Amino acid sequence: MANPIIKFKGVQEGLLIIIDSSNIELIKKELDKKIRETSKFYQGIKFLGVESQSLTNDEILDLNLMLKYKYDFNIDLKTIFNDILHPTVEKDYKNKEDSSESFVEDFQGNMTKFICGTLRSGQEIIYEGHVVIIGDVNPGALIKANGNVVILGSLRGVVYAGLGGDEKSIIAAYKLLASQLRICNVMGRASDENEFHYDVPEVVKLVDGKLVIEPYLPNR
Repeated sequence: MANPIIKFKGVQEGLLIIIDSSNIELIKKELDKKIRETSKFYQGIKFLGVESQSLTNDEILDLNLMLKYKYDFNIDLKTIFNDILHPTVEKDYKNKEDSSESFVEDFQGNMTKFICGTLRSGQEIIYEGHVVIIGDVNPGALIKANGNVVILGSLRGVVYAGLGGDEKSIIAAYKLLASQLRICNVMGRASDENEFHYDVPEVVKLVDGKLVIEPYLPNR
């Protein structure tokens, strides 16, 4: 019998998901199948995230976000994100040399403000570089950045990116439901919850003078 590509490993701190495959679409299908079959068993268990020697940092982050927001797993994104940015053990991920456009690596070495926790109504973040929120942005919260803004959670507030004039700036969120968006001097809004949304994180870009919403595809 072939070895399973997904294994759940219990340790003292919680439960790890070990993945032995580089086929991200197959992995997502197998995860969905396993979780649907045993969903009640995992309720209340603390998950330590995904480990893999075959996936890129982007793909590992994508799977952790999917587990937290699609399946409501108990995962600490702050710890996951810190592990990806500052690994205690260097890992030789497949295709690492080809990940120059990596979602995570885009921020390393640049002036970036990381905020862990939910931004609530009335809170305002203003920063000259990039902003990464590890949590949700509620209605009434405002983020202004000269660079990119990335939300590792749901975005329902107002976000202005690229205020320094960089038209390549982006706004990205796992659930993009912003009441107002702006890149450079171009303003728009995300579709509401009842309208169509990609079943993956979404990215807002400035294309030919207009805001365009696309699915986030790692290493694209």
